[in-house]
Amino acid sequence: FGGSYSMGKWYADTISGYQNALGDSVKIYNLLVPTNVEFALPEKYQSMTNPQKPMIDYIYSELDPRVKAVDAYSKIAAHTDEYLYFATDHHWTALGAYYAYTAFAETAGFTPKPLSEMETHRIEPFIGSMYSQTQDPKLLENPDYVDYFITEPEYTALRYQRGSPYYGVNATVWAEYAKGVNSYSVFLHGDFPLTAITTQHKNGRKIMVVKESFGNAFAPYLMPHYEEIYVVDARYFQLNAMKFIQDKGINEILFINNIFAANTAYHINNLILIQTQPDYVPPPVTTAPPETSTTPETTKKKPGVIIINPDKKDD
Repeated sequence: FGGSYSMGKWYADTISGYQNALGDSVKIYNLLVPTNVEFALPEKYQSMTNPQKPMIDYIYSELDPRVKAVDAYSKIAAHTDEYLYFATDHHWTALGAYYAYTAFAETAGFTPKPLSEMETHRIEPFIGSMYSQTQDPKLLENPDYVDYFITEPEYTALRYQRGSPYYGVNATVWAEYAKGVNSYSVFLHGDFPLTAITTQHKNGRKIMVVKESFGNAFAPYLMPHYEEIYVVDARYFQLNAMKFIQDKGINEILFINNIFAANTAYHINNLILIQTQPDYVPPPVTTAPPETSTTPETTKKKPGVIIINPDKKDD
């Protein structure tokens, strides 16, 4: 990890910008996720990285005081002897995300649901991105597994594809078909512009989760506590976030990003872009010109055939 305090300040100012724009009517949370570099890097390589905790603390110190900082770091650091990160992939496990969820629950004012009350499933083997990029046979010989927990069995979900932000398709929160190198996609089916989840808990709490891929394993934990959950990937979202928040009656926002993303201009710019961009406008639909009575009988359209100009052989 490298990072810079100027980049961290930019990220903090960007999150604070949402609070300034929305005022006190919307609660905003910021959760920064440490990566496995922070806890598992062998001692002989420690000089190659900067510690992540000082950067996380600095970003939190620069936030608007109204933005609630979530201390996921302490929860994760207290459980590093457990399976919190994959060995062959750069993501955290569902267990790592669970401890971050318990930290968020404390900040957001609800009691986290115990893992013992959730149905557990497992996908194995899993060989992820670290092997894909290095082809290191030692990783191949030591595969991971992906556990996922059914946090709430009763819900409805719509998934919105890029280029179709207004028409969702029926979806599930967990892609139980996921396997192999794509096993982490069991969470939300992977990265999509928007996944909208409605639960049976009619408590008026509506949250937008703005995330990159680390947030996929986290978002399902919110289902026992919120009436509506809108999971937004800032890299692909095509609507104006401010208008979307207003239209949906969203009263809480959680920004959840790993510490690398919070120090990357690409991700920060995307957070800025979705706040200001206009809503997506579909491209116009082009149709063939209508037939006229002057069309020769022999060249009239037949079903499934479009004749552009029958008199020009090179058309």
